[in-house]
Amino acid sequence: MGSGAGSMCETMNPILVVDSLTKVYTVTRGVMGRKSTIRALDGVTIEVFKGETLGVVGESGCGKSTLGRLIVRLDEPTAGIVLFRGKNISHLRGEDLMAYRRRVQLVFQDPASSLNPKKTVGQTLTEPLIIHNIVDRNLRRERVAETISQVGLSGDYIHRYPHELSGGQRQRVGIARALIVAPELIVADEPVSSLDVSIQAQILNLLKDLRDLYNLTYIFISHDLNVVRFMSDRIAVMYRGRIMELASSYELYENPLHPYTRTLLAAIPGAKRHSQHSLGLKMDEDFYEEALKGCPFYFRCNEKENACKEGCPPLVETGPAHFVSCFVRSS
Repeated sequence: MGSGAGSMCETMNPILVVDSLTKVYTVTRGVMGRKSTIRALDGVTIEVFKGETLGVVGESGCGKSTLGRLIVRLDEPTAGIVLFRGKNISHLRGEDLMAYRRRVQLVFQDPASSLNPKKTVGQTLTEPLIIHNIVDRNLRRERVAETISQVGLSGDYIHRYPHELSGGQRQRVGIARALIVAPELIVADEPVSSLDVSIQAQILNLLKDLRDLYNLTYIFISHDLNVVRFMSDRIAVMYRGRIMELASSYELYENPLHPYTRTLLAAIPGAKRHSQHSLGLKMDEDFYEEALKGCPFYFRCNEKENACKEGCPPLVETGPAHFVSCFVRSS
């Protein structure tokens, strides 16, 4: 499969493999109820290795959160497969599915809406222990106290309700809820986007510390390139349901190849200007289906060629572990 991690980690087996993953939604538009389809994901293929943080970045609507939901199996794909340690997760049922849900956890974007307002922090953290039956009843209180301490909160918070916590404190509880079942992989979906900048730094450092302490694997989803750069070993850039570029964090920022990646980097205040492209260009809705036949960035790209409209460029390796989906840049 054309994943970017293969060359970089040839001697390693991936913990997670996403192969040709596609998700199509049917939506109803207008008063006449006209139905149309939206490809949230369009043939995404990628590998994730034990202990790494894979960043997934792109503007709103690019499909990055859909990718996360399919990986944790909150939704089912239209096509393609997700393999966790070699097993197709769509085939999991009963106890096998429960075991997978323990090993792969999700940290939500909005901690206020993801926590039950009627339950204390202690009750929230005890619930997954009961569901997965992984800690003896007499040891649950100790496990909760230990976990709440690991995310930087004192034992007093166990008795508090979500409305008594700040945004940063609620997100720490959300992280603790994922951590308490000892997962292998955590999908963090915009975990700091709703927080103040000063609190963001604290949460990001906490996630890094926990990764190092427990050898966790992260899929870190964000629209903020600075945050993704700080957190990630490798970065996948997504646009309209496809991966445009995949490389190590350093390589992506120092040598961006895809015009879309260069545009995103150029928009960062004070960043090195790799491109003069502008994100002000908008895709006409009438061209959306036509664009799917070729490169999805075709109508916004200043470097496009005729071939870009006729077919979608594959994700190919242009350098060591550096992949790009662009006819111009990969030639």
